[in-house]
Amino acid sequence: MRATVSVDTAQRSLQREECLYSGDRRLRWLLMVQSSRRVQRSPLSDRSYRLIDRFCEPHPQLDGRYPSIDEALADAIGWLQLNSVHSAEQLIGVEVSSANGEWRTCRLPALLLCVLEP
Repeated sequence: MRATVSVDTAQRSLQREECLYSGDRRLRWLLMVQSSRRVQRSPLSDRSYRLIDRFCEPHPQLDGRYPSIDEALADAIGWLQLNSVHSAEQLIGVEVSSANGEWRTCRLPALLLCVLEP
């Protein structure tokens, strides 16, 4: 089965080369686009998260950068549990950094904790 896979792979690469040398512009363009897309994608590890307030601005007290959305929300929940804050300050959202350096909202500001009634 391995021999079949390697033969198929070799045949595909030969077909690509033949198409490139035969002047198939469309295939050349597709290969160029595919290779440029691979280069432009940023790895997920480069992303960072930050907490935002009810106005979708960086949170005034929780203004750090976090490596994951889970860590950001855990920090926000811990802060809410330690501090008695007004209901308007309890609205917390999350933004993620994009490849071009801008921030995009991935969780709109909302309540993270709710009161459980007995």
